[in-house]
Amino acid sequence: MDSANLDSTFRVTLVPDRKIALVTSFKLHKLSAYSYVDSNNLELHSSVADSTLMLNPFGVSYDNTRDMAVVHAHDGNSLTTIDLSDTSSMTILGSVSSSTYLDRTMNSCLDEANAIAYTHGADSDSFAAVSYSDRANPAVLGGISGDSTYMNGAFDVACNLDNSIVYVIAAYSNSIAVINVADPSSPSRVGGIIDGTNLDNPHGIVYEASGDLLFVACQGTDALTVLSVADDASSPVVLGSVSSTSYMDQAIYVASFPAAGFVFVTGDASDSVCVVDVSDPSTPTVVEGLVDSTYMDGAYGIAWDPAAKLLFVTGYKSDSLAVMSVAGTVEKYIAPSPPPSLSLAPTPSPTSWTYGK
Repeated sequence: MDSANLDSTFRVTLVPDRKIALVTSFKLHKLSAYSYVDSNNLELHSSVADSTLMLNPFGVSYDNTRDMAVVHAHDGNSLTTIDLSDTSSMTILGSVSSSTYLDRTMNSCLDEANAIAYTHGADSDSFAAVSYSDRANPAVLGGISGDSTYMNGAFDVACNLDNSIVYVIAAYSNSIAVINVADPSSPSRVGGIIDGTNLDNPHGIVYEASGDLLFVACQGTDALTVLSVADDASSPVVLGSVSSTSYMDQAIYVASFPAAGFVFVTGDASDSVCVVDVSDPSTPTVVEGLVDSTYMDGAYGIAWDPAAKLLFVTGYKSDSLAVMSVAGTVEKYIAPSPPPSLSLAPTPSPTSWTYGK
């Protein structure tokens, strides 16, 4: 653990070509960059902090085209842009705030081609399109605010840019709002689904283009729900759901591994990560999981490097970042004792787990 740089770590995102993990620290108003060139020994490159522009940062997104990060200041109602060209000396570029569209913003998905962050406001029941084409002066292009029917407690977003669609999940309305962003200055809700059974308190969402699928982590039912948007991008249809109190107790966020037909889900209350087989999306099945209250106490954010076969999970209660291999290539453990190995059939190599900070 690194108490000087990791305190209430909610989200992590990766810069895979340079093997950098970007981690937010809520209580320190800070973003930290760790190298995982040696996944057994995470190396801090630098941190950048600002209690005004990054007041209680939550989520972070990475723009590979511009080599920059977008950080969400949960209690500053703002998005802040950060230069990552030199991760040993990160610098803040600019910021934009809005109590109308960004009230308790947490996450975004990026349209890198047009330099737009699509995001939300949990307390403003809102959606926003934020331009960062001028990195020093990001600006809200347009948005929808006060939609308590489909975006009550908007919590996460996922982009389906080929169809000019963004999906917004809302924790309190048990829903997914479908937003058309063909004109980002005037987004409109064109569809959605409200389902208190299969979308009970949804917190995390991923869109998987290869199957036109949505994977949603539902805190209320400790479950992963799979939905299809193949027939109509604006009309999600529930295909199946699976729950596990052992590995998805208060399910939070999701990462997908489409090549293997797996989805990874964090469990906040179970201090765990769960592996779900979604090769048949109508019958998702829990394959395996790992519980570790030392390094994943309050398991929350999750990120996946498919090339390195490494999974990253934040523990916001343990102020930590856990690194796990799912390729069977990591033999050294940084932990009090080696955790149990995992076998993800049909993956030929056994999965091992290694820990970072």
